[in-house]
Amino acid sequence: MQDWVEKLLRVQDLDLRIAKLSKLASSVPAKQEEAENMLASDNRAVDEAKAELLEAEVERKKIDLDMDGHKQKKTDFQAKSAMIKNNEEYRAAMSQIEKCDHQIEQCEEHREGASAVIEEIKRKQLSLNTNLSATKMRVEDKKKDLDVRAANCRAELEKLRAERPSVIGEVDRSWANRYERLRKRLPLGRKDQKVLVPVRNEVCDGCRMNATAQVRMNARKGMLVGCEYCGAMLYTDD
Repeated sequence: MQDWVEKLLRVQDLDLRIAKLSKLASSVPAKQEEAENMLASDNRAVDEAKAELLEAEVERKKIDLDMDGHKQKKTDFQAKSAMIKNNEEYRAAMSQIEKCDHQIEQCEEHREGASAVIEEIKRKQLSLNTNLSATKMRVEDKKKDLDVRAANCRAELEKLRAERPSVIGEVDRSWANRYERLRKRLPLGRKDQKVLVPVRNEVCDGCRMNATAQVRMNARKGMLVGCEYCGAMLYTDD
């Protein structure tokens, strides 16, 4: 392997590590937001259950008020029936009392159903609160881990970026300039892509397209050649 290849591969390895660390560091805010969204989702579920419970309790209270009203009506009719002398009026009062009994019975059935709903919501609340507590712990731990990851990435990036000038300074200027131009052409999200690649089995190891015999020969001689398809710098590792 040519001396310039070995030196430039060191630079490329450094750049690939920098790109990987930069990607890791840049992903931290999104992962922190993802954790916060997970916690917010559980909080919303708890709040919705609270509102659901309040609505169910209001409904049961309404049933209680209706039942109290029917009971009061029954009491009033019973009091009036004791003073009625007319048979027809007495039968009418008894009919009203029976009607009140039926309405009270219906209210009791509705109240039983409403109470069952409330108990079910309370069980759901308990489960949601348990989940929320667990989520809070997970999110807190995840955010701490992400903070540590970000700090470690920044420290390592600072070290590698400080190291890079001396490493690339060992490379011949023409090779280094070509390498730098190619790296600048890479899209921001593809900085982990190699621009210095070997020719293996007669193909460019970057794009997997065939390299001509002349290109392979020049690369074997250690000349400055590029892939005709993807533009990558080529070398042989024979």
